[in-house]
Parts: sequence; C-alpha cells; structure tokens
Amino acid sequence: MTIDIDEVKEFIKNSSDKTKFYIGCDSQRIRRKRKGKKIARYMTCIVAHIEGKHGGRVWSEVSYHEITDGNLSKPFNRLFKEAEKVTALYELLYEELMERDVELHLDVNPEKEAGSNIVYNAARGYVQGMTGIEPKTKPEAWAASCVSDHFVKA
Repeated sequence: MTIDIDEVKEFIKNSSDKTKFYIGCDSQRIRRKRKGKKIARYMTCIVAHIEGKHGGRVWSEVSYHEITDGNLSKPFNRLFKEAEKVTALYELLYEELMERDVELHLDVNPEKEAGSNIVYNAARGYVQGMTGIEPKTKPEAWAASCVSDHFVKA
C-alpha cells in the first residue's frame, strides 16, 4: 500500500482553502520468521479535513524497516524514523501545502515516564528544523496516535 502523491497533490489543488491537512506516522514491532531480524512496520498517513467540517479523506502507506535499536525497550531509532517519514511526506507535498493549514503529528509523549519520551526532543527539533512547523505531539497528535495507529495494527 503506497500513497499516490500525484492524486494527493491534485486533491489539494482542487480543495477549498478551508480544508485542513494533517500528516502523521506510527510504527509497530512485528515478528519475522528469519531469526535475528527485528522488523518494524510503519504507517504514514495524510488526513484531509474537508473545509474543516465536512468529513475527511485519508491516504496511507505502509513500509517495513529493520529495527536498529539495541535495546527494544528504548526505541529511539524506530521512533525517530517516524519523524523522518512525516518530514519526508511533507517535503513531497510542500509546494501544494505551503499556503495551507497543515499540522505534522508525532506519536511521542512529553511525559518523562512514557517510553516515547526518549525521542521527544530530538523528533520535535528535527521536524521543526526541517519544515519550520512546530509538530503536535501526544495528546494532540491524533493523526499519528489514532489514524496511523489504527492502520499499523490492521
């Protein structure tokens, strides 16, 4: 499953200026049969909220990457890749989105007790530095923590 970037660009061009766009990503560790391989499934999504009140449209894509974290309970690299994927998708759509209301959502938690806090500052800084947009994080990052999460577990 991949996002048809040309289709999304066309949708953006043909949508009203009141349509809001959200980009998020979530990942999940999965098991592979080959021993020694730790794999993560990533689900990246774009959500269009039509005129901010008339329903929406979702595009999503799945990708798989080897997990390079030595300690699986501290998944810095896996979670940082989510920030990279959000940024990369935004950059592909930059020309169409630069005059639009857009939010970038990261599935990281500002609470020190949360596992995703290990990457919180780095991921936020990366996204903001690369895009100029301050990303939303939990609990406001619903495109990542709800929409992408739903698809990544499917």
